[in-house]
Amino acid sequence: MDFIRNIEPIAVYVSLALEALVIGRLAHLRLARRYRFFVLYLGFDIARTLSLIFVANLDWHSRIYLWSWIVTAPIVWVTLALATIELFEHIHSQFEKEKSRALIAKTLLLLGSGIAIVLSALIGGLRDSSVVPLYRLALTVQRCVFFGCALLLLGQLAFFALAKMRLPANLSTHRRLLSVFVISLAAQRFASSASDKRIAEAANLAQVLIGCGCFVAWIIYLKAAGEMRHETQPISRAELAEIVERYEKSKELLRFGNR
Repeated sequence: MDFIRNIEPIAVYVSLALEALVIGRLAHLRLARRYRFFVLYLGFDIARTLSLIFVANLDWHSRIYLWSWIVTAPIVWVTLALATIELFEHIHSQFEKEKSRALIAKTLLLLGSGIAIVLSALIGGLRDSSVVPLYRLALTVQRCVFFGCALLLLGQLAFFALAKMRLPANLSTHRRLLSVFVISLAAQRFASSASDKRIAEAANLAQVLIGCGCFVAWIIYLKAAGEMRHETQPISRAELAEIVERYEKSKELLRFGNR
C-alpha cells in the first residue's frame, strides 16, 4: 500500500499535464469549439485538482479537503454530464435519416439512466458510513451522475450494433475514449465506498492511470482530417452497366414467361 500512496501523487500530476495537452491538441486542431463542454470539463478538472492540492495537498482525510471537495463537486457533475450529452448529440446528428431509431435510443437510455440513478442512490446510501451527511449526499449524487453517464455511453454500443453507418474518425475515437474514461470514473466511485481502504486506494490509482491512458490516446488519435464523414463509395460505370444489363435480361425473362 505504501507503493500506491507514493505513486498516486505522481500519477495525479502526470494526469493534469496530459489533460492540459488534450486541451491544447483540441485547440490546435480547431476542435475546442466543437467539443466545448468536454474542454470545459477538462479545464475545470485541472483547476479543481490544483486547488485541492494547494489547500490540502491531496490529504483526503483533512477537513479542509473534505469541504473543498464538497463545494467544487457540483461543477464536475454538470460539466461531465454536458460533455456526455454533447457527444450523444454529435453522434446522432450523423444519422439524420434514422430519426425514429434515434428517438427510441434516447427514450430507452433516459429510462435506463433513471433506473440506474435510483439504484445507485440506494446502494450508495446504504454502503456509505461517512459521518458528514452532506458529504454522504454528495457521494451519492456523484455516483448517480457518473453511473448515468456511463449507462448513456454504454447504451450507444447497442445503437451501433444496429446502425450500419460509420462515424468520422475523430468522433469515433472520442466516443470510445470518453466511454472508457466515464466508465472508469463510475467504477472508481463505487469501489471507493468499500470498507477496505486498500481497495479504495487501489481503485483511485487505477482510475487515474486509466485516465492517463485515455488522455494519451486523445492526443495521438485526434487528427485534422478526422472530421471528414465517411461517404458511400459511388459505383463505377462498369458496375452501372452491369446492373442495367441484368435489369434488361430480367425484363426479357418476365416477358417470355408471360407468353
